Amino acid sequence: MQYTILVVDDDDDDFLLLQAYIQQYRPASKLIYAATGMDAIDLLGKGLTPNLIFLDAHMPQMDGYEFLMWLMNTNRQPVPVIVWSGSLSEEAILRFYRAGANAVLF
Repeated sequence: MQYTILVVDDDDDDFLLLQAYIQQYRPASKLIYAATGMDAIDLLGKGLTPNLIFLDAHMPQMDGYEFLMWLMNTNRQPVPVIVWSGSLSEEAILRFYRAGANAVLF
């Protein structure tokens, strides 16, 4: 089975690192990159149905929390969301979990 993973992160180096790691262990996975939350919304609006979303917490224009809130308030099939960041406060971690994140990595 091929898994589709949407990576929403404003740092393309993070995407390349994650892509290399996932391709090593799950070569059948398809990774799709969105540089902003708005790019991700556009992809989802065009019919993308990922099996998993990796979401950067800190992005310009629309941060990870704003995107997660948008995602949870749409009438679409639920998709697991993993939030990641270089640093998050305990309050921010709880905020992401309360908003619907399945995991928070920092």
